[in-house]
Amino acid sequence: MEREDPKTTITRWRMVALSEPKTPAWVEPSKVGEWPDEESQMAATRLSRMGIEIPWGYGREFGEKDFKVIGLRAGGIGVVFFVESTRFGARRLYAAKTLNSFLEPDYLGLPVREQEKISKAFLEEALPWLEMGQNPHIVPVHLLQNIIHPRLKRNVPFVFSEFMSRGCLCDYLKNKGRLDLKESLALGIQLCDGLLHAYEHGLKAHLDLKPDNIMVFRDEVFKVTDFSANVIGTPGYMAPEQVIAWWRKQGKWVVPYELPIDQRADQFSVGLVVLESSLGRQPFSICRDACMSLERAREYVEKGVGEIADDSLPKKVKNILVRAFSPKPKGRFSELSALRKELVGAYETKFRCYEVLEVEGDDSANRWFDRGMAYCNIGRAAFAEEPFRQALKRWRSIAGTESVQVVCLIALGNVYGMTSRFDEAEAACKQALGLLRTSHGEEFEEAQEARLRTQLGQIYKDTGCFDEAEAALREALRYYMESPGETYHQAICIKELGSVYRHRAGSDEAEAAYKQALKLFKKVPGAEEEQAACLMELGNLYRLLVRFDEAENALSNALNLLSGIAGTERAKAICRGNLGALYIAMDRPDKAEAILREALILLCEISGTELQQATCRANLGTIYINTGNRSCEAETMLKGALEVFRGISGRELDQARSLANLAVLHYRQGNSSQAHKFALEALKLCEAFPAEATAQIGFICQEILEEIGES
Repeated sequence: MEREDPKTTITRWRMVALSEPKTPAWVEPSKVGEWPDEESQMAATRLSRMGIEIPWGYGREFGEKDFKVIGLRAGGIGVVFFVESTRFGARRLYAAKTLNSFLEPDYLGLPVREQEKISKAFLEEALPWLEMGQNPHIVPVHLLQNIIHPRLKRNVPFVFSEFMSRGCLCDYLKNKGRLDLKESLALGIQLCDGLLHAYEHGLKAHLDLKPDNIMVFRDEVFKVTDFSANVIGTPGYMAPEQVIAWWRKQGKWVVPYELPIDQRADQFSVGLVVLESSLGRQPFSICRDACMSLERAREYVEKGVGEIADDSLPKKVKNILVRAFSPKPKGRFSELSALRKELVGAYETKFRCYEVLEVEGDDSANRWFDRGMAYCNIGRAAFAEEPFRQALKRWRSIAGTESVQVVCLIALGNVYGMTSRFDEAEAACKQALGLLRTSHGEEFEEAQEARLRTQLGQIYKDTGCFDEAEAALREALRYYMESPGETYHQAICIKELGSVYRHRAGSDEAEAAYKQALKLFKKVPGAEEEQAACLMELGNLYRLLVRFDEAENALSNALNLLSGIAGTERAKAICRGNLGALYIAMDRPDKAEAILREALILLCEISGTELQQATCRANLGTIYINTGNRSCEAETMLKGALEVFRGISGRELDQARSLANLAVLHYRQGNSSQAHKFALEALKLCEAFPAEATAQIGFICQEILEEIGES
């Protein structure tokens, strides 16, 4: 990625954030007065001086209606919004961090597709941090989420970590001056403990350890934060090998060689932080100068930091730090655990036995639910199942949480649906409905029941149970039509009914439903993505009705709508797949192949799109059958699609189409026995469907069987 286009890398955006704008444009900080605390006001002023607009002011909604902004901080490259959540009736506080460059015009003005790739990469970098779970000396991540810029409607990616009311070590040292030897050594040991836990959970190295990234949990208890993959580091806290790489990013060589960057760079930073906390100031000016001057950088790389000018430190501690400060990685400790052992030894020589501190973790249902949402938000739906199950288990042990349990069951149902586990999705929806029926009939619960019935209808539709789907959707629609303010959900329900009609060969009813839903969506502000989904359904219907011009117009309009909406990678990929299927029907194989390949590449990057991937493969297989010398590619695509379709209930018709195409392929290759087998399998599956829905498949298979019989 980095070699292809540096502008699309996270590294590039960190480099942008590290440097002040060349011509900083003053933005009048009109919202500064709204911030209730001095630190937030200072952060707002700082960002304004950098030309950065602050999209979310104090007390404003932050993505979701139950999330409100209560504070602001601005560091060297990052912006942190303190966010209060009252979701599920429990007050929780988060520190939501992004890069300040993600709030600048250069990023916000990028084409949507490029901008989405960058925001996705930023959130995925935090995946190892999320998977670390909890440790006494690591600030845990709770959520990974794109927040839509309220004015520009673009993704701004945020990592939501635990809110630490005591602030960072940098502020702690400003207030306290310095730490005594005991607390400094304990700090070093705790940093090692947090980092070692992180390494065990897949982090290669932190590479940005500094007082700003060390949080104070309570007196004498510290936690490491801001674990980001591929980070550059911060001037003043980088080991010599990081400084070499830092200059190399700018096209300049400090020395004619490179040094490996690994966990030994973290040892260097641990030593710097321990010494700074003991002195109450940054110990070595060369650490920062090395990022300002190539001459100083060369001196730093060759000679290191020099002498430790602090007579108050015991000789044993000095010796430990001198080794950690070795300019070459091979001169440091072989493992961070060895540095920890030496620090513990120094601590116990001077003080009593070092005791590992117990810090209570968060095992709440809210924490587990957040974890599930974090996985869903980065396209890893399968990983969300266990967190949602754990959240549900805890809420079930708390009386009066039936409404929250319903929300959790809906989330589980969505996970099962996205991973094509429709039986479990149905069971989760039915459990949620059962909970609603046992609770007292408040208005919001009736609306919730209607939405659950819509979700059930979608599940039945996807599994081919069209009678049940229609019944569930009509029951939901009855509520929506009687309730003012339900235009959006009414449109969703009608669109799903249109899909049911289409699958049952009710083309006139389906077209009328889609058009009615589209008309309703146009009345709802911000429902452009839903309009696009409706247009896609119309396009697919027109394709089946051989109204190709109308189909192409509808699908092209859908793609145009989606191109201006952040966070719609999945929908755009599916729309391209639909266009590819249309071009096959229009006998335009070259155009169909190009757009289907593009769709498949995009879908393969998105978890939970196995069904859509299979559809693309099936369509590509159809193209290859009719293209010379591509029989191997055709068989690979068709069999890959068939394997997926067989694993999903309700996809028998898709199986039949793939089998019919395999029969055609083998018949043309002269492999009559295989062609006969696939044709019979396809016809057997078609028996469960109306004749009009399987006419083309039946015709192809019967023709092959007759030809084989004659031969």
